[in-house]
Amino acid sequence: MSSKKETESTVVAKALRQAKAGSFEQALALVESLDADQLGIADLRSLALVYSYSGKEDAAVEVWVKVCECSEVSPGDYYMLGSTQMGLGQSDAAIESLQRGLEAGDSAGNAGYSGVTALSLAHLLIRRNRVADARLVINRLTDDDSTYIKEVGVVTKRQLLELLR
Repeated sequence: MSSKKETESTVVAKALRQAKAGSFEQALALVESLDADQLGIADLRSLALVYSYSGKEDAAVEVWVKVCECSEVSPGDYYMLGSTQMGLGQSDAAIESLQRGLEAGDSAGNAGYSGVTALSLAHLLIRRNRVADARLVINRLTDDDSTYIKEVGVVTKRQLLELLR
């Protein structure tokens, strides 16, 4: 790893610690000179979190999009992109991202984010009155699956099924 990459990784890590501690202005000042196109996927993920913690959700979406363009993308990356888009009211984009996350998890045999992704996706599909699509997604869920959706609260399979009645 080059010293520039090491320095960039150090800066992103320090910014993330600052953002987690609530020092948003300091965190943003640290990352403002970074070129996201030169960062590896781990640093991009951290950069997106810096922006999210700091209330810069539009910037976070831009970085999550870059992450999802990487060959090492994981289902969790699509979930993070989709949930950030959902928080910005970008429902159609969020639906697409969450669907891609489920597909990526299915093809990789990775169920790690499938429950929270499916719950978020089904919730959005119901809000968009795409009931048949929502039912297909809900069928993937177990009775124990639950997630927190900003400005909605905790969402469960049972609650989603009640919304469909």
